[in-house]
Amino acid sequence: VKSPSVMLGYLNMPEKTREVLDPDGWLHTGDLGRQDADGYVYITGRLKNIIVTKGGKNIYPEEIENLLLRSPVIQECVVIGKLDKDGGEYPHAIIYPNPDAVKALEAEAGRTFTAEEVRALVRSEIQKTTAGSAVYKIPQGFDISREELPKTSSSKVKRFLFADQKRG
Repeated sequence: VKSPSVMLGYLNMPEKTREVLDPDGWLHTGDLGRQDADGYVYITGRLKNIIVTKGGKNIYPEEIENLLLRSPVIQECVVIGKLDKDGGEYPHAIIYPNPDAVKALEAEAGRTFTAEEVRALVRSEIQKTTAGSAVYKIPQGFDISREELPKTSSSKVKRFLFADQKRG
């Protein structure tokens, strides 16, 4: 981005300023996107969120999250890169199930689901929503959160809070 309204830099942080502002005045936002045939630009993710497999494949977690959120059973999710033994990463999902959808399915079944049955339900939804995706993009594991995921004031999941879960 370059315009007269772009910031001059971070206050008293010259090193951080040099990371994002180049000598010609371009602000490197770290956003990833695409432009369609009509010239419209779509933001599709963030550079710092990319998951890189041991084979060098780039995975955009937002792409996987958008697929997972198509499920009525999944209310919230965040996809992070977990480190494998070879130094690459693989996608791992943290999911908050939709309590109303689970309750409706329990009512249909006439009983309360066990934690393992909820896990199996979520696993099935991951398989359904990612069907047709490249195998390396499908989460290899997932955790279930018992509460809503922490969000910013703009209602986006605070992805940075899950960075410490990168290892095992």
